[in-house]
Amino acid sequence: MTGHLQMERADFAKAEASFRQALPYYKGDAKSTGFALFYLGWVEYNLGKLPEAARAYEQCAALTGGFQTQAERNLAIVRGQQKAQLSAPDLSAAAPTTLGRGLIAMGAGSTVQKFFD
Repeated sequence: MTGHLQMERADFAKAEASFRQALPYYKGDAKSTGFALFYLGWVEYNLGKLPEAARAYEQCAALTGGFQTQAERNLAIVRGQQKAQLSAPDLSAAAPTTLGRGLIAMGAGSTVQKFFD
């Protein structure tokens, strides 16, 4: 499936479009629909689209098949993150600028430590 290859290449926007495009063709096939919905939820999560990811996982969890249990777990995680975002203060003005790509952490004083590149 094209969407799965795009997802593995971290091209989440293209993967999202591919999974959405594939869904109508899987109508009536719970196993294939579950596959597409599960990975649609994964790419939407990686795109920061938590409400859309939750919706995809919820639909996937309602289907019988190999993805049902993990979709329920992922749905709980996404919903927890949505709640945390709603209750967290907006710290965007205090966020450090990123150094290229990768995870960074502010050290004591003005020290910046870069962990990944």
